[in-house]
Amino acid sequence: MNRNELFGYSVSLICLSEEDGGGWLAEVPELKGCIADGNTPDEALESLKDVVETWLEIAREEGKEIPHPRIYIDSEYSGKFTLRTPKTLHRQLVEEAEREGVSLNQFILSLIAYNFGAKFSNEGTASNDIVYPRNGGHVTHSYL
Repeated sequence: MNRNELFGYSVSLICLSEEDGGGWLAEVPELKGCIADGNTPDEALESLKDVVETWLEIAREEGKEIPHPRIYIDSEYSGKFTLRTPKTLHRQLVEEAEREGVSLNQFILSLIAYNFGAKFSNEGTASNDIVYPRNGGHVTHSYL
């Protein structure tokens, strides 16, 4: 079984912290509530297979619409996009990047990566504050 796909659907694997009981969660984002767990990624995926089969069976029996798998084509994502900002924000970002000793692009990428990761981490902020690393511009955590 492909770790990134199940019946054509994308699969999200999440490692749980020991504080959250440890183990792994596996989820099919397209199928609301389709989540399973296990002690290892493979166990979580095996459990998820049964959950997906049951989810699809119940949806068919109840005549509910079954979402199609999302199709992602890598060529659709170049890694580049345009971002328009107010002049004041642009200046502030440039000044902060200079203070950190990194390019504007690297600084903004660090902000995005750090805050996106914090959204999914217990180590992130408890509020909705935007934060950035203060260690020479390097993101201290990596999230896939």
